[in-house]
Amino acid sequence: MHRSDSRSSGGGLRTRRPVAAAIIVAALLGACGGGGSTDEAGKGSADSSAEGSSTEVEMRLIAFKPESLKVPVGTTVKWKMTDAGFHTVTSGVITQESSGVSAQPDGKFDSGRIAQDGSFEYKFDAAGTFKYYCDIHRATMSGEVQVG
Repeated sequence: MHRSDSRSSGGGLRTRRPVAAAIIVAALLGACGGGGSTDEAGKGSADSSAEGSSTEVEMRLIAFKPESLKVPVGTTVKWKMTDAGFHTVTSGVITQESSGVSAQPDGKFDSGRIAQDGSFEYKFDAAGTFKYYCDIHRATMSGEVQVG
């Protein structure tokens, strides 16, 4: 039996392992998921229910993990930087328009540039929804904390 997918025309072996590659990619993507649940859009979310508690958001693979967080009033959120390079945690919103991505910081909090293994903390003393983004990676990094 002739197998055209296992030998090249020169008689040498040709390595083709698309199934193995797909399995490896799926395993790696599964390992990249953070704690919390996934909503219908596939974005991570997490709940913290103890008032005065602390919870952590990772800055990993140019994303906030989880992107959405629900916490009670009085919770301190810690953003931990694990990527190489720099990220920020800047309160406000980003909008994507035909001319590009624009940022509207609201001045509630801003970490400045955080290097690898650095962190930033903010205590949420009031109820509401607080949106934030990375000022360096506006197009890909945004999140929100719902406090109530």
